[in-house]
Amino acid sequence: MQRPRVPIPRSPLLLDTGIASAVLACALLLGRQDSGEGYPPLDAPGLLLTLAIHLLLCRRRRNPEAVTAGILTLWTVYIALGHWPVVNSLAAQLALYTVASTRPLRTAVTAGAGLGAIWLYAGFAAPTDRWRPPRHWAPSSRRYW
Repeated sequence: MQRPRVPIPRSPLLLDTGIASAVLACALLLGRQDSGEGYPPLDAPGLLLTLAIHLLLCRRRRNPEAVTAGILTLWTVYIALGHWPVVNSLAAQLALYTVASTRPLRTAVTAGAGLGAIWLYAGFAAPTDRWRPPRHWAPSSRRYW
């Protein structure tokens, strides 16, 4: 004899909060790592911005455009303070995914362009001494022709 199926109540807010908590845990673990690129470790302002960004993810199904705009704005401030952009990139990508899956193409392209512009800004705002080519890449005095 089979047990009767009891429907489990599902709350989109509860599901989104769980997803936001998992993404926040990944971001906090990334923030503790040494990026190896000259970025400082996660400090109090960076931590507060990271928490605010992931708090917005809890409402991503309710109003995806506003959540994405808020996340991209806070992420830009986070990058402008000199923090490692990768820490909050997953939240921005999840917000973009939500816009792309629920809104018209024009809105999704606009959000994607905003995300791409912020990535470009992050590349230009990166510490300049973060990467140096290895010594074996130095110009050689040998000629091959």
